[in-house]
Amino acid sequence: MAGQDMSKNLGGMLTDIGQTLGGMGDAYKPVMKAATKPQGDMNDPAHLQRMAQWASNNGDAQAASMYSADSRRIHAERKKVTDATTINTATSAYKKAREGGDAKAILEAEKALIDAANATGQDANARLDAVQRGLSQQEEAAYQQEQRAMAAQDKAVIEKFTQELNSVTTTKEIQDIVDNADPSVAPIAQRAATQRLQYLEAETVRSERDAVAQQEISMEGISINTDLPKGIVASHEAELAGLQEAIKKGKVGGTWEPSVRAELIKRRDALSTKIYKATYAKEMGDHQITNQRRRDRDGKAALVAISLPPSNQVRDDIRKELENKAEEVADEKLGDGFYGFNPKKWGTDREGEITTEMVNDEFRRQQMVALEAEFYDLATPDSPTEATPDSPTEKEEETPADTTAPRGSAANPVVIPS
Repeated sequence: MAGQDMSKNLGGMLTDIGQTLGGMGDAYKPVMKAATKPQGDMNDPAHLQRMAQWASNNGDAQAASMYSADSRRIHAERKKVTDATTINTATSAYKKAREGGDAKAILEAEKALIDAANATGQDANARLDAVQRGLSQQEEAAYQQEQRAMAAQDKAVIEKFTQELNSVTTTKEIQDIVDNADPSVAPIAQRAATQRLQYLEAETVRSERDAVAQQEISMEGISINTDLPKGIVASHEAELAGLQEAIKKGKVGGTWEPSVRAELIKRRDALSTKIYKATYAKEMGDHQITNQRRRDRDGKAALVAISLPPSNQVRDDIRKELENKAEEVADEKLGDGFYGFNPKKWGTDREGEITTEMVNDEFRRQQMVALEAEFYDLATPDSPTEATPDSPTEKEEETPADTTAPRGSAANPVVIPS
């Protein structure tokens, strides 16, 4: 083999070795790929994004797209949960502040809720209104229950007073009942007592005259109360006319047979009692109506206080109006303020700052003005229209309200602010 050219063989050997080594590299590629794969939580959006980049670097576009989509999905889900926690926490804090009633705390909580709504893409007004709606529903349910209890109590008090009053006959007994009457029936108690006394006195006078003048049947104290409903007045008039005709026709020889006279007296006394009871019932009914009207006024006032906020358009109009007036306050054009506008009341010294709570408060103030006009006949001495007493015999001097008495009763009336 001496002198033989080995270059050709050497070249082939080198080619074979290169091919062998290349094949060995392909075999090790999966190992190398696995070694560079990022490690982490597959529920972590940042880790999934790294996985997408790794897959892209290794030429796996499909896996890269999948990892990117998962990253965006999990990030959106987490943001949704975080946003919900943020806005719900702020809403809860605002509700708590509203329930607490501190103006400064309400202002701070309102601002925090608005900021949270802006940060999370929520409607701040919708959140504020939702809180008001929830509070309104709670308050209204509680108020309606209170009103039902008050109406039942009012009825029970009147029935008790009526039973006691009509069971006694002396002036002292009647006055004792009046003096000890429940505050809710006090406005009508003295007038009812006066009617009772007049009825009893008329009975006594008639009885005495009947005993002295056997030839007469006294009609003392029997007259039709024209303030009663027309149907009742007509019925009483017909009965009285029939009685008078019977008295006239029943008289024979200047007098009546004893049995006829006794029957006529019985009929007269029954009519007298009937008229008295109808008059008394009307007075008490009017009193109950007045009490109910007070409760209606009180109920509407309560509903105004807890009413839902105005519409966006009304809210914007009121806000603009308040802002304009606040500027005038700052310029000392309106002295102490517009509608009592006082920025410090709301926990701020900035005259031009108008909050949602201020807008809602002004909206309700306007509703209260309309409410006062609707119930002008029940106005208290503190209101522009003087109240009309339930009875001309009532004491008209001002007496302090009894805060333990039923709300809306005469002893504890509702004062609608002007």
